[in-house]
Amino acid sequence: MANRLMSESSPYLLQHKNNPVDWFPWGQEALNIAESQDKPIFLSIGYSACHWCHVMAEESFSDDNIAKLLNDNFISIKVDREERPDIDSIYMDAVQAISGQGGWPLTVFLTPNGVPFFGGTYYPPEDRPGMPGFPKVIESVLDAFNNRRDQINEASERIVEHLQNSAAFQSNTTNNLDRNLLQNSYEKIATSYDSMNGGFGTMPKFPQIPVLEFLLRYAENNDSAAALQMVTHTLDMMASGGIHDQLEGGFHRYSTDSKWITPHFEKMLYDNALIANVYLNAYKATGNSNYADISELTLEFIIDNLSAPDGTFYSSIDADSNNIEGDYYLWSQEEIMVHLKDELAQTFNTYFKIGTPNNSMEDQRSTILIKDGLSYSPLKRSRRDIDNKLTSVIKILIDQRNLRLKPSIDTKTIASWNGLALRAFAEASAALNNDLFLDRARQLATLIAERVSRDGGRLAHTYSDGKAGEEGFLEDYAFIINAFISMFESDYNKRWLDTAVSLTNSMIADYWDNSVDMFYDTPISAESLIIRPRTILDNAIPCGNSSAVEALLRLSTIVGDMEYRDIAEKALLGVAEHLTNYPTALAHWLNCVDYYSSQPKEIVIIGDLMDKATLDLIQLTHSLFIPNKVVLVTDPRNLEEWDYLPLMDGKVAINGLPTAYVCENYACKLPTHDVLDFKEQLRGTGPSFEITSLVDFHNQDNIEN
Repeated sequence: MANRLMSESSPYLLQHKNNPVDWFPWGQEALNIAESQDKPIFLSIGYSACHWCHVMAEESFSDDNIAKLLNDNFISIKVDREERPDIDSIYMDAVQAISGQGGWPLTVFLTPNGVPFFGGTYYPPEDRPGMPGFPKVIESVLDAFNNRRDQINEASERIVEHLQNSAAFQSNTTNNLDRNLLQNSYEKIATSYDSMNGGFGTMPKFPQIPVLEFLLRYAENNDSAAALQMVTHTLDMMASGGIHDQLEGGFHRYSTDSKWITPHFEKMLYDNALIANVYLNAYKATGNSNYADISELTLEFIIDNLSAPDGTFYSSIDADSNNIEGDYYLWSQEEIMVHLKDELAQTFNTYFKIGTPNNSMEDQRSTILIKDGLSYSPLKRSRRDIDNKLTSVIKILIDQRNLRLKPSIDTKTIASWNGLALRAFAEASAALNNDLFLDRARQLATLIAERVSRDGGRLAHTYSDGKAGEEGFLEDYAFIINAFISMFESDYNKRWLDTAVSLTNSMIADYWDNSVDMFYDTPISAESLIIRPRTILDNAIPCGNSSAVEALLRLSTIVGDMEYRDIAEKALLGVAEHLTNYPTALAHWLNCVDYYSSQPKEIVIIGDLMDKATLDLIQLTHSLFIPNKVVLVTDPRNLEEWDYLPLMDGKVAINGLPTAYVCENYACKLPTHDVLDFKEQLRGTGPSFEITSLVDFHNQDNIEN
């Protein structure tokens, strides 16, 4: 018999609708019953693609005896962490304080008023070496609640105090936000670099995209071969490893080993959007076309596997099928040889190898790896019709894999993750001149802009079957604002800039906290929880606060609103003293400091968008790695609509020709029509002139045709 979760829209919650556990969704009904009956709350948080969430559901939540123990003594609440990141962040912080570790499934026991007093992650159904069984945990918690309530209340008070202090994150620093801070942070990051296998630390090993983006910036600004090598080596190892699906593209969430061989097999939209972007930036920084191929291949994977009918993108692909993690992706050498005969088998062995098996019980099945020193993107659309042996190998193996049971897809769409995807498609479309990516970016941007307009300038966090979910969180606004800025710079439509500004003003009004100069994760109107959460650390993805600061800095340069920059500066000062101590956990903040402490290039191109000379100037702008820049492209017939921007003061298409301007702090170099001269200016050479003198310069009409 189905429980209360049958009415929910989250695919993760629906996976538990037939559990014998009497689940409640998070809401006032469950909390009121817990208080009225003076029962403790059992809170379980997970997500659809999570392997160990499935394991605990199968082992414990489907067990009638465990279910009876929970149903008789607790109010049990199930939460999708992707649907409610605010709840997840509060109780994850609490469990990390209690147990010293965190992860999913998150298992938390709360007092009737919702305050945590004990928690952990996965528990097996029976005792195992070093790990108590879940029934024993339940009975111990119940005994403490019934017989030692004073101790529980004391523990709860300490945890709430810890959570409040974490959320305050108030700093009295007077540190300068300068290049020395970046230098010190770089040196700290370098100490954790794995020179043998790439990446940072040992195992498990995450891509850590904000760290790689920081190193790319550092390499560019300091001409550091060492920093660049850390990035390229890591990207090469990831691309050739089992974390990368060598057949269909797309990256799994992280590697369980230090060599990128055996991943946790879920594929997340956010990972693949961020990874596509870092490979794109590595291509711009190095000119290595392999990185462009991987970026394109990863974005094609998103289109082919995560597209929703309305033009948005789904959240994730499950790690499991046939109740086996990675079953869809694993191969043995013998299995492959059965399907590949003679020369094709030889071709496979030339390019690929099978990794170390996951465990001895899997008949030597593991991931497909690229042989050392080789790189190939066989499914890039421009190569799919090439008739060669390697393409034949890939097609045969894909056809065989498609006969297997495919992992399920979490079909809810999350605003923030779609913002990451929109930014990736927009920037890749411009850098790689890819019309497919631009079309998908326009489709997604149009849908989001229409929803924002329809909903009074507001964002919803999730959509499922077209229905809006919870009101948006800070990360939804921050990621989507940055995406619309990138859309504006790639598609030159004023609508995208206007949407970014409108959302920014809403974000400041509803999320900014003047008392500590930092953003909250939730809006003023949000449901009241035991604290109002505020996330500061960057994890697999940048946090909402650092992303909001990035958006404010970019917009302040474009529209000239110094209030945006002032707010960004206050937030940066709030974390400055922590940056050199925890640089890998605050890496996107470092990217913001890099922008703040630089003179971002203000690039304006005025010309007919049907003119090849204009397109050449635009293409050059987007093909170079210039991390701190803003771009405005306009037809000379539309100059009046930009009169309000100081960025556009005194700028025209000189002599009617496509004209490019490179400025810093509104002081500009000589305007140019020439691509080579433009490239030199973008690289930092050439004399600089004030805007006011440029007006006189235009009037002299002394630019040669």
